[in-house]
Amino acid sequence: MKLCFKILLVVVIACSEPGCERTKWNPDTKQLDSLAKVDPQKWENLAHSVENFYDSLYHKKWNETYDYRTTTFRRDVSRDLYLRSVQSEQTWSLLNYRILKVDTFGESKVRLLIQFIDNPGPKKSEIEVWWKKEGEAWRCEEAGPIQLPLTYRVTLPENENSK
Repeated sequence: MKLCFKILLVVVIACSEPGCERTKWNPDTKQLDSLAKVDPQKWENLAHSVENFYDSLYHKKWNETYDYRTTTFRRDVSRDLYLRSVQSEQTWSLLNYRILKVDTFGESKVRLLIQFIDNPGPKKSEIEVWWKKEGEAWRCEEAGPIQLPLTYRVTLPENENSK
């Protein structure tokens, strides 16, 4: 009986470490969801795209994440290079994320401040990410998790007055 108690105690202590409390997939998208509720016609598709993109990162559906990147990114970074780069990071995983702030620039450019929790670590980081509307689709300019290759913008922003 003593042995079982000691093992349980170790598990409880290990899960009280910073970052461990958010290891169950439960993204906090309230900030973005509230924007989508204000004007669903303008912002609901953005919320859907952002949530699908990070869900695809979580599940390591790399082809899907590539498809969410901007046309410029896909022109400059081939699918093959992207897939080889992200698949080489076998120890990386997205544990969770929380959208802290949403800034809109007109109706076609959005900056999100996101807190990511990813491995190896778990490591918490707050990163600005950029999304851009291309036609009717929202595309990711900068994805965020800094431990994963090719998540940053590889070209200069097309709309410099957006920053």
